[in-house]
Order: sequence, then structure tokens, then C-alpha cells
Amino acid sequence: MTLCWLAWPVATRSQPAPARPDSIQAGGGPSATSPASAHDPAAAPADSTRARERRTPPTFTSHHWSRDVWEPYAPTIMDELSWRSAWLPQTDGGLGAAAMILGEASTSPVPEFQRDGVPLGTGHILADDPWLVSNELSLLERSETGFDLASGADGFVVLRTEDPNPRAAVSRYRGTKGKHESFQRGFSLRTPRAAWRGGFFFDESLDKEAYNFTSEAEDFFRQEVDFPGHSRLRNARAQLTRNLTSDAFLTLQYTTARKTKDSLPALTADHQEIWDAGTAATMVNRSGDWAWRTVLYRNSRDVRWGDRPGSSGPAADARLLETTRSGLNLSLVPLKTVRSDSGQVVKTDAPDFDAPAGTRFDLRLDRWVVRDSGAEWLDATPWAGAGTQGRLTLGVGRTLWQGSSLNAALNGAFLQGDDGGPFRGGYGGELSLMDNRRGLEMRLTRGGRLPRSDELLTPLRRDVDGRRLTILPNPDLDLEQLTRLQVVASRRLLGLDLALDGSARWLRHGICWRNSEEQPYQGQWRNDLAMASTRLTGSVGRQGRFLGWARVRLEGTWQDTEETEGTAPILLPEQMVRLALLWENHFFQEDGILQIALYSTRRTEMPDPWDLTRATVLPAATWHDLLVGFRLVGADLGLAIRNLTDQRIRLSSAAWSHGREIEMRLRWTFLY
Repeated sequence: MTLCWLAWPVATRSQPAPARPDSIQAGGGPSATSPASAHDPAAAPADSTRARERRTPPTFTSHHWSRDVWEPYAPTIMDELSWRSAWLPQTDGGLGAAAMILGEASTSPVPEFQRDGVPLGTGHILADDPWLVSNELSLLERSETGFDLASGADGFVVLRTEDPNPRAAVSRYRGTKGKHESFQRGFSLRTPRAAWRGGFFFDESLDKEAYNFTSEAEDFFRQEVDFPGHSRLRNARAQLTRNLTSDAFLTLQYTTARKTKDSLPALTADHQEIWDAGTAATMVNRSGDWAWRTVLYRNSRDVRWGDRPGSSGPAADARLLETTRSGLNLSLVPLKTVRSDSGQVVKTDAPDFDAPAGTRFDLRLDRWVVRDSGAEWLDATPWAGAGTQGRLTLGVGRTLWQGSSLNAALNGAFLQGDDGGPFRGGYGGELSLMDNRRGLEMRLTRGGRLPRSDELLTPLRRDVDGRRLTILPNPDLDLEQLTRLQVVASRRLLGLDLALDGSARWLRHGICWRNSEEQPYQGQWRNDLAMASTRLTGSVGRQGRFLGWARVRLEGTWQDTEETEGTAPILLPEQMVRLALLWENHFFQEDGILQIALYSTRRTEMPDPWDLTRATVLPAATWHDLLVGFRLVGADLGLAIRNLTDQRIRLSSAAWSHGREIEMRLRWTFLY
């Protein structure tokens, strides 16, 4: 599904005056008057149209808003995806609970996350916790539910470090305060563009009483009790960039994160801790009409879960999982240049290394290692495993006529374990036709998802509706085989911008859970799934003057899945509707801005995504988030009313959402 943020043309007389270059400026996005650098990895494009294009989530649309209108910041990445993407995040409780991010019909519960070209996580379902993805001073640049950047089937989410003004140093603080000792706060600092440029980003979320996990009444939290579900999330990232020439730079990055969470029923654990550490080096350079990017990275995430540790030390039956992934990403793309009649270069666009189509060369090699202390309920003997996997993509794009292009790509993937097992490989391809002037795109993709390391090596348990499901790994899993056809069309009609996004998928050798005949609640991952699915998304959007500035977007998704062999581990709701309303009015010559936003989502009933047997069905649910704010000289003050209707929503078989919740919000961006 592709979100289409579409524009309504507005008369010239209604355009606001350009914002004054104050020393204190609100940081809601790239400034139209802010200069940018094409060689800086996080610089915003110079012209305002290009700036809006890069900060808008959709991949395929030719229409954009005519101006940057305020968007409330999202405290966590889960809110970011819920408000401004095609994904449907699902949690098994409150902050830090087990989470899945669902898109099209697939076998993967989380997409591939990247930030500034660096992959996040280690490829293990427990280690790749989406709560550990920080969105502090980050923009959701692109996401796709149907395929990943290496022609697989996981889907992907691309984040980019925000740069409100590359010529100035920027510091930002943001925070929320809710009931029952819940906090969220973040701080970031970036130095101005120079030969050396540094940045530091930190955010923290706390839920000390975990009131949004249980189904207890409000009076329960007035008692002197130990509330279940306590959680803490901390993320920090340091970045240092050396600009070598006008076309080359080197960025070094270090990240660390920590998560602690009590009460995770889906994982059959009373306590979980995750430690994250990652390093990356990114080199971007230009050679003639080509640009290349090399990323070297190493991510390490350790997970301990089981009984809650006591005062004398860790619990005796707690498991310790150690995972690492190190790799190399190499991308080569042509530069888009505009030449004069004499052949001289007039303008060169910054290279887009993550473009889903066009002429490109991509090589990715990963080395992963998993060490498990062992499960007492299965085998207390520790075990370990390692493997190497890679993908290669060769793409060619040709311009057929003005605004239209034909793109073709070939890709190959392989997986090889260190235990002397079989070499598993596959190949695929992609063919797409884009007509930007007519707002039409057709894409045919052939690929497949590589099995995750947890599916190969790690036995797990899930507690679902009183049934304890045992999930056994299978080291002989092979690649999935997926064929996908997508058609995207957008059109402006009667002042409205309309869009349709339809896709059909055929999956063979998909990875699913097969229970044994002797023990119905114990099973193993196998390549026994074959299914066909269709998905249709339609959206309508408009923007214009209405007692200020207003935007509206309504989007509906319908999908159907037919399983011909096996049982899919995750089944999505058949219908989902989303509404976004944004309004603002300006006072005091742009120094004061009143802001109101409403985000609403409704989905039909769906199976509990943690129940592999699909016996538990979650009822249909509707939730609304209302945000009211006032921006004054660079500071955004506001209130957020989460779950406006005060209706408790069943998140899983063991967890419920919170009721109505009021958050105090503050964001302050300072440029100097």
C-alpha cells in the first residue's frame, strides 16, 4: 500500500509570505529558504518542491502539497508508522511490548529498517525489536510494504537524519508527559555544515506503572501495588562526518540502546532486557557521471528473557541470546544531470541510492552469528550457529519518452551456514514501467525472502489464550518464492487528488508453522506455505484555505488472501480505513501558529498475530488521536488526547489498550 499525500492548487494571492530567518525557528521539516548541500548525507534539497518530495512517505506520486503544513511529531517509531505510513503496527501490550508491523500478506512480522543507508538490527525476530528504532531528528523518507530494497518480500522502511538548516547548528528537545508516570523525552544536536560535522541524538521513553497493559479499572492504579508491565527504552546515536570534497564524504556512526520490559505474555516471559550496540562507516563519492556508496556495519544485540530477576541475581531459568550481524553494502547509481545546449552541466541532483527502480548496481553481504544459552523447557545445553548471506541486484533504466521510463533488474540471493549444510540460492527479476506525467506505474517482481536466523536456530514459546505454543527452528529452510504484480495510478479530478494502488501476490515455498500430529501445540517452521493474495488501496486528498490552512486525506484498503497449502502465520484484516485531518492558522506574522490534527484508523476483525493456529480472533477496532498545539517563536506546545473515544481495544489475547489518555507535549528547535 502506498500513501499518497496529494495537493490542491491554491491561488497566488493566498500564499503566505516567506518565513523570516529568525534565530529561533520551529523545526517541522526542511525550510524552503534553508540552503542545502548535495554532498551532505542528511542535507535537505535546496528548492522547496524537492524538500517536500523527500520528506513525503509515498514512493509513487506526482502531486505534492503546495506548502509545508505543520505535522505533529511522533513520540516513537510506532506512532510514526501509524500516522504517516502504510503499515499497521500491532503490540501485545503497552510501551516496549512484543510488536509486529504488518503490511501486505507476508510471512515476516517486521520490515527491514535502514537509516542513512545503514541496516538496523541483526536479522533475528527478538533482536529486531522495532521499539529500538529511534526517530529522534529522523524523517520517514520512504517505505514499501510489498518488497524490500534487495528484491525480497519483507518490506522496508527508510529513515533519513533530518537537517532543518545545514548552515546552522541545530539543537532540539521534545517530550511528552502522560498519566501514571509515563514520559518520553528526546534531545539532539548537530553542528553546522563544515569540513567536520558532528551530531548526537538521544531519546528515552518510560512507562513506570504500565497502566496501558492490563484490563484493570482506573481505581486499580490508586493502590500501593507493583504494577505489571514496567518498561524503559533508551537510544543514543553519535555521528561524525568528514567532508572530503564537494562530492565525497565519510560518516562514522555509533549507536547504543537499552530496553527493559516486564510482563510479555506473548513471549511467555515476566521480564526482558535488550542491549544494542552498532558501528557503521559510510563512504560516498562521485566518479564522472556515477556516484557510489559503501557501507560497512556491525550490529550487536543481546536479549535476556524469562522470569523476573531477584535481588540475589538473574533468574535461574532466564535465557540469554547473543546476536550479531556485520556486512557490506555497495551501491552504484548514475547521477541525474541537466546539461545546456553546449553540453555543460547546469544542475546535478543528489544521488538516490535507495530508489526502487532505475539503473543501479547493489551488492549486499551479511555475516550473522547467534549464540543461545539454551531453553530449560527444551534442552538446557547451549547451542550456536552462524551463516553468510548475500544479494546482488543489477538494474537498467531507459527513458522511452518525456516523463516515462522502462526499468529492468536481475537479482540473486544465497544463504550458506557454517555447519556444512546445503548451499541455498535463488534468483529473480523485476520489470517496471513508469509514466510520471500520467501518474501511472506497473511493476512485476520475482524474488523471495531469506529465512531469518531465529527460524533457522532458535526455539521459542508463545502464550496465547491459555495455550502455550512451541515453535521449533528448522536449519534446512529454503528461500521463499514470490511473484508480485503492482499497478499504481494517480489523477487530479474536480479539485481532488485521487490514487489507486493495487497488487496481487503469489507465494510458493513460504515459511509457515506446522504443528505435529502428536502434540497440537508444538510445531516447526517449514517451507510448506502456498497462498495468493490481493490488495487494493484507494485514497483521496485535498489541501487549501479554510479559516487558515487545511489538509485532509482519506484512505481505504481492501485485501483478500487464499491459502492453497499450509497456514499463514499472520493474516491481515480484510479492510482498513484511515483519516488524517490537519489544520493550522497563523498569528503574529508567523510567530504564533494554532494547530489541530486528527488521526483515525478503523480495521475489521483479524486473527491474533501471535496465535500461529489463528484460533483467536480480535474484534474490529477504531481509534482516534487528537492533537492540539500552539507554536510560539520556535516552541511547539500542545496536548494530545490519545484514544479519544475512551474505548478499550483488545490488542491480543492477553493485552488491552489504554483508555482515554491526555499527554502534555513540548518540542523546541533552536538554530544558531
